[in-house]
Amino acid sequence: MTRTTLMGSKATLPTLMGSKATPPPSSVGLETIYLEPETEPHDSALAALNEMAAMASTLEVNEVLQRALALALKVVSIEAGAISVLNEEANELVFRVQQGWRVHDFVARSVRVPSDRGLSGRVVTTGRPVVTGDVSRDRRVEVIEFREEGIQAMALAPMRARGRVLGVLGVMSYTPREFSPNDITVISAIADQIGIALDNARLLEDARCRVEELSTLQATSMEVSSTLDLWTALEIIISSTLALADAAAVELYLYEDESDKLAFATALRQDGDQTPVSGHPLGDGPVAQAARSGKVLVLADLAASELNVGGWRDHGMETLVALPLERAARVLGVLAIAFDAPRSFSDHELRVLSLLANQAAIAVERTRLFASETRRSTQLALINRVARQSTATLNLSAILDTAADAIWRSFAYFNVALFLIDRVTREAVLYSIAGGHAANIQRGYRRAIEEGVVGWVAATGQTLLVNDVSQEPRYLPLALTSDPVSSELAVPIVRGDEVIGVLDIQHLTLGAFDQEDVQAMETLADQLAIAVDNARLYEETRRRVAELAAVQETSLRVVSSLDTESVLDAVTRNALELVGADDVHILLYDVDDGGLTFGAASWRDTPSPVSRAKQADRFAQAVLGSDRSLIINHAREHPYFSSPEAQKAGVEAVAGFPLLGTSGVAGVMSTVYLRPHAFSEDELRVLGLLASQAAVAITNARLYEETRQRLEELTVLHEVALAAASTLALEEIANRAAAAVKQRLGCEHLHLLLLNEERGVLECIGRGAGAEDGLRVGQGLAGWAVEHIAALRVGDVSQDQRYTGKIPDVRSALVVPLTVGGRTIGVIDAASSRRDAFSAGDEHLMTTVARQLAIAIDNARLYQETERRLAEVSALYQLARQMNTSLEIQ
Repeated sequence: MTRTTLMGSKATLPTLMGSKATPPPSSVGLETIYLEPETEPHDSALAALNEMAAMASTLEVNEVLQRALALALKVVSIEAGAISVLNEEANELVFRVQQGWRVHDFVARSVRVPSDRGLSGRVVTTGRPVVTGDVSRDRRVEVIEFREEGIQAMALAPMRARGRVLGVLGVMSYTPREFSPNDITVISAIADQIGIALDNARLLEDARCRVEELSTLQATSMEVSSTLDLWTALEIIISSTLALADAAAVELYLYEDESDKLAFATALRQDGDQTPVSGHPLGDGPVAQAARSGKVLVLADLAASELNVGGWRDHGMETLVALPLERAARVLGVLAIAFDAPRSFSDHELRVLSLLANQAAIAVERTRLFASETRRSTQLALINRVARQSTATLNLSAILDTAADAIWRSFAYFNVALFLIDRVTREAVLYSIAGGHAANIQRGYRRAIEEGVVGWVAATGQTLLVNDVSQEPRYLPLALTSDPVSSELAVPIVRGDEVIGVLDIQHLTLGAFDQEDVQAMETLADQLAIAVDNARLYEETRRRVAELAAVQETSLRVVSSLDTESVLDAVTRNALELVGADDVHILLYDVDDGGLTFGAASWRDTPSPVSRAKQADRFAQAVLGSDRSLIINHAREHPYFSSPEAQKAGVEAVAGFPLLGTSGVAGVMSTVYLRPHAFSEDELRVLGLLASQAAVAITNARLYEETRQRLEELTVLHEVALAAASTLALEEIANRAAAAVKQRLGCEHLHLLLLNEERGVLECIGRGAGAEDGLRVGQGLAGWAVEHIAALRVGDVSQDQRYTGKIPDVRSALVVPLTVGGRTIGVIDAASSRRDAFSAGDEHLMTTVARQLAIAIDNARLYQETERRLAEVSALYQLARQMNTSLEIQ
């Protein structure tokens, strides 16, 4: 069984079930079957894996590790074990859990071992289990405590998830022991379950952190936006920064670039002290360098820095980040964040800190504007209002609609439009509009980058003020109106170095805009940039959480049920919702005929023509044949969709994923859009995950079905063996064998026909007459099977000229010859009223039964022949005695 909750595991149902014992040779001419399934330990392994999957979704990680180790020790019946987790930054394995150890307590001592050395290092490096039967002599064992502990043998398995090794599960024996392949399989399966539990916990924790960060940023932005007092705003920002970064101290300085002067503004330490740590910022210090360069400065080790960091070091600071407060290519100040312990920063952490620095920069700039531009008080009031409204929600459409409507109503502009950039298609897309063009242009209108004023601003990232559009060659009207536009102002919405949108305002009056409008709109665009970025961050986090929830739901279904249909329905439904597709369907690979059959489908609104197809198309066949995903963003132009039927279906974009199981491709999952769409990396990633889980579900179900069929086959063989062992009456053997096989196949008719070699015809033995009773060799299906010594499976007897049966309701048949010692002695003839009632598995079962039954029948015939000859000899003996007696009398 493999999955994501069991996904890193290589264990399969046949492996866990174990192999069947080889039957002993036949005795007294009869075969006897001994069934020794040895299911108890393997059932325990399956139960352990199911219990692991269930607890991984509900328990805290440490408790999962404790219980998982206990399960592993119990299942493989071993005394001690340990779980170590990989610290990738330190390249070390850290002992997290141990049980059954007699001497050493690695967990209490926080023992760490290199992840590239010794046996554990080999497991991490290769991703494969490692076994040693003699710890004391194995030179690969580099942890001396293992030998001191008295351990004799141990097995180590990697804890894997998503192609990465996250740690090592080890089980140890204080007595000599050889680990069987089953032991290694079970240990590896449990190890992979632990790896997936760790990975899921990390992903969920990351998602929670992102949500908390966004909430903090939103709350900070709302508080900052609610005040125009500079010092209040800056105190709010450094307080949020201190809490969010878990820093030792945060300081903020204002900078005058013209005079190259730094002025201390405010500070805050963990103990609440507001005095600066750095003292006075020196010209050769990190704060001054960040202000002059306008670049983020990260000093991971202050002791090794060549800058003047004496003040920071004197207060025990080890790491420093200095972020310039930059607006419109002008540095307004520096936000300095200090830590009293060495640490490194991810791109995401620096991005969050930059957002806080940007909020501080916005606060500084907004306050300065408010102080110096009293004439434009209404503009600034609007900016504040839009900022508050945009930070009060993370709904992007609501933010942009509110901003566009507020600008239009407050400034009496003719038209206000907000565009966001689609980087895939290199177009500016209209997201919101208010004013004169609102009735003529719909949301979603697109304009190519570099086309018109809006396109030029999107391409260059520069503000463009046009007070007479008739003199501007780059001007293109958004829409034709009775009153022509005379002036246009387009401002880029910039996040970092990337233009993410354009704020475009138009007026019917010549010379309608001045620099005050430019400054006000640029400030508003900066506010919108933060709001848009926050909304996108929130949407990304929400999408990731939704992905995790969908993957978790599918994983739980895979581990809790072998109902393939319900699992595949969940996969298609989750895929449809996560990527917003129009149709998701799964086609299953038919191992019998090599084709594809319909498995499951989900669609938006009404069923699409694609989801109704029961057979594979060219696209699905291509995915099946290549064993790799196939992405087509412009399906109408692709040869696979050039036929009139495909063009009528209206497929615009499609992504196909092979469902790769342990024994090959199990099917194909296709995601279809009936509207223009370009698949993103995130979409392909989550679709790939869901396809993998669908493959696991199909593989598990098929393995379960194969195991079930094998058990049924053994049951039938056992019944036939019992019949042969309990009687030598030919008809009783035939009746019992026929009843067992008939029940297993679920057919209406099953008969044994034996060849009468003297007459050259097939005669039915047992109850009832066969469908082809009395046929000669070569006649009918049964006669053909005897003549060719081959099994015959017919899905529709009405289409087969060889069929000469007498039973009117027969639609399909399965005939298998009975052979013994190179001779054909008859056939087993099964018939059903359903078309295609018999599968390749049924044929295999009948063939196996036929071999055993032929021996039993031949033995019964020999017995009958022996009985007949004994009777003849006895009669002759009696006759001889009578004759001798008569002669003596005479």
